[in-house]
Amino acid sequence: MAGGTFVSAYGGMQFLKRFLGANETGEELFLFVHVPKTGGQTLRDCFIRQLVFHREFIHLGPTGEQKAAELGLLPFEERSPQERAQAKIILGHKVDCRTHCLVAAKIPRYITFLRDTAEVIVSLYNFRMVFKPPHQRLEEEPPPPFEAWYRDERYSNFMVRWILTAFLKEKAPAKISLSELRRANAALEQFWFVGCTEFLDRDGPLLLKRMGISPDLQRVNVGGVRYPKRLTLDDSLRDWLYKKSPADVELYGTWKERLPESLARLKEINESLT
Repeated sequence: MAGGTFVSAYGGMQFLKRFLGANETGEELFLFVHVPKTGGQTLRDCFIRQLVFHREFIHLGPTGEQKAAELGLLPFEERSPQERAQAKIILGHKVDCRTHCLVAAKIPRYITFLRDTAEVIVSLYNFRMVFKPPHQRLEEEPPPPFEAWYRDERYSNFMVRWILTAFLKEKAPAKISLSELRRANAALEQFWFVGCTEFLDRDGPLLLKRMGISPDLQRVNVGGVRYPKRLTLDDSLRDWLYKKSPADVELYGTWKERLPESLARLKEINESLT
């Protein structure tokens, strides 16, 4: 998983850039692909506390881009190569398979976290019922029932769709089949680390230590804490959502099963650094 190439929709499925192995020397660029509702904001706030925001840490998401604009900063991709070269960590929903090309001199380390698909969908519903964009919100408009909201095809096999469309920049597939699942897994094979949100508190410190960051993780944007839970996930709903998103179930199961090997590699590297 530490080496390889991305194959994407860019340039007719061309190879983009070969990754160097985890133990090779050279300045690194850590790129966090933030699949919604998988713990990205917890990591984002950790990096903001410890790095120079907008220079060493770049947030390619609504919060980071808005704050950068308020400071009069150009969008990251429009800054000079010298400015972009100062980036150490880039995180956000807009991190895709070509983001590393913006900091071409550094060794790219792609990282993401996956989450149980039922928990992702229920968390996403609860979040969007509270933080619906203003242009989509009507005064006193009651939130749609979960069943009506979920009819949108984008929410079935949500994580596989995200990897294909937001990360690999492929055209949104009409349906998710075995072929789409294989492409998503092939992309994740090239990631330096794939974690699971349910183990973020346990595994995050190991990852951050390897990155030279103090493991100061403080959970944020939690349903029932920052915003109310309109829907609670029970066993019946979980089973129903699993049936609706079999590719996501398999994707998450695959990388959860492989997590020990990823952690073993991190532990080995950390021990060699002490």
